[in-house]
Amino acid sequence: MERIEVEQLSDEWYAARCGVPTVSRFADFITPARGDYSKSAVRYIARLIRETVSGPVRGYTSAAMLHGIVTEDEAAAWYEFAHDCETEKVGLILNKGAGWSPDRLAGVKGAIEIKCPEPETHIMWLLNGGLPVEHKPQCHGAIIIGELKWLDFVSYCPGYKTLVVRVVSDDYTAKVGTALTKFLIQYSVARKEVIGNVE
Repeated sequence: MERIEVEQLSDEWYAARCGVPTVSRFADFITPARGDYSKSAVRYIARLIRETVSGPVRGYTSAAMLHGIVTEDEAAAWYEFAHDCETEKVGLILNKGAGWSPDRLAGVKGAIEIKCPEPETHIMWLLNGGLPVEHKPQCHGAIIIGELKWLDFVSYCPGYKTLVVRVVSDDYTAKVGTALTKFLIQYSVARKEVIGNVE
């Protein structure tokens, strides 16, 4: 496992993860509800190959995403106070052929995944309880890539109760690991077909 100390969203961060599948995109090749391998994986493979040839692709930052970035520190401070702990920022972790940019590391082999959604989304997550299905591949992927014992999914929205869901390794995690292995094989084959043996 390689830990890279760069500032997230910096030029160096984009360069370090260029062409590397990241846990935030695991839902591009894993079906969120069941954890099965998805036929849509080829689209993400095409994006990664494009990055390998053309350089990092900076995604669009919507107003909602900008709100999440700005509010993340506030959410982390709430978590530290509520759980009487300290958390740690890390730029990027590379492991098992993939990458993960933790929102924060916490405790012994733990981490928190922070979401700061719009109120309507936050309310739905609170009412439904549990880990939102759309974030299951990301959270279980983080457990694999970070070699974590646990991960707390935190949905933070000022004015409302905060949702905290503890995620640990289970059968779904194993399915994510299997899907990742399949994806990396398909990605390697596709790279050779399109650009040859480029490192």
